[in-house]
Amino acid sequence: MGEHKHDAYCKQDSYNWFTNDTKNFDDVCWFANFDPEIIRSKFNELIFRKIIKYTKVQLKWLRYRWLYKQYRATLNKDDRRKILKEIKSIEGLKKTPEDDKKKQ
Repeated sequence: MGEHKHDAYCKQDSYNWFTNDTKNFDDVCWFANFDPEIIRSKFNELIFRKIIKYTKVQLKWLRYRWLYKQYRATLNKDDRRKILKEIKSIEGLKKTPEDDKKKQ
């Protein structure tokens, strides 16, 4: 996985799909002839062994995503201003691979 926003969001969405107990995940596993509990257990083992992990930049993107959702949900202008200030304080983020090319 790369260091860009889309990569971090896809990774988090995938992580949530594996770790949350959903009928969709169970159905996919059973259709593939796998026991969902075994798959989920193996996934958690990979996380524990740090084979699946987040980079610092990916964690910043996830923080950005959470803050942005908070910003959109907040109606109070002062609270929105505080959240926006925190969003702007997150450094080292590239939105797309094209951002890398623009800097060259």
